[in-house]
Amino acid sequence: MTRHDLKAALAAHRFGLGEASLDTIDRDAVGWLQAQIGPAEPQRGNGLASGVDGLRRFAEFLRTQGQPAAAGTPVMADASMAGMAATSAPADTRSAEQQFGEHFRQLVQADVRARLSTAALSTRPFNERLALFWANHFTVSMAKASARGIVGAFEREAVRPHIGGSFEGLLKAVVHHAGMLRYLDNDSSAGPDSPFVRRQMQRARQTNTPAPRVSGLNENLAREVLELHTLGVNGGYMQTDVTEFARVLTGWRVPLRELADAPIGSSASTPTTRFEASWHQPGPKTVLGRRYPEGPEALDAVLHDLAVHPGTARFIATKLARHFVADEPPPALVARLEASFRGSGGDLPSL
Repeated sequence: MTRHDLKAALAAHRFGLGEASLDTIDRDAVGWLQAQIGPAEPQRGNGLASGVDGLRRFAEFLRTQGQPAAAGTPVMADASMAGMAATSAPADTRSAEQQFGEHFRQLVQADVRARLSTAALSTRPFNERLALFWANHFTVSMAKASARGIVGAFEREAVRPHIGGSFEGLLKAVVHHAGMLRYLDNDSSAGPDSPFVRRQMQRARQTNTPAPRVSGLNENLAREVLELHTLGVNGGYMQTDVTEFARVLTGWRVPLRELADAPIGSSASTPTTRFEASWHQPGPKTVLGRRYPEGPEALDAVLHDLAVHPGTARFIATKLARHFVADEPPPALVARLEASFRGSGGDLPSL
């Protein structure tokens, strides 16, 4: 094998998607890879569901089961959906899970075909590999019932358009997307001292009924952003940072009822997330030693500080090197990538 053949093979297999790429590589294998860096190409497929479409389909299913798509009512928080069987129509003998799967079958199949056909037919396999890397880094899975129908849209709307920009822009797009908010339960996270929780607790006392299931903080998204998306499991944060970040995140929700009632064809202009002040934990919060004010602006401020944190640069550099080079990547390579990340402000093409 000549030196050119070896470089072409490494480019195709180590950085691309395999043997089919070899015929497209000219004498400059490195240049071939560099030319592919930028936003991901649109996925191939017709009529792929947007985030609004996926959420509307979710709300439609709730209505068929006799459940309202009510703001403030966390529905189907787990994949078992055990309580839904009781509300199924008597004439339908299938389990609620089977009905749920069938309701989303065409949408999910279209998403899967789009991902596979885009990868198979792409003329920019390194770019597609990067898109798949970041989609895996910011995982949202349809195994979680509340995220079903929106996973493909999450990748198309929050991940693929941003892999040619900054890590900060990618991180913000991901955390603000309805797919992530629902997958990691932030949609049902309320500040313990928020107006919403206080009203719920007061109503429970007045009616002598059990307190509602949504009565406080959910730390899933805060923990995952710190542990898996930015600093890493050994990134130096404490449990108090997780709790305080979770408080920052309270109020960021998905208006399912409004999305269910949105006119067909309004997807482009209909926001899938919003900040609801009544669910937000009052007062300032302190994350990693920095103080952030009450309100919606705090989330982007925290995400900015996480994106430029030295621990994030080290974590992302290590993960990229491990993905493309070796399970135990050379320390000198990790250091070069880390320096690029920090020196460029997290610019992903530079990295």
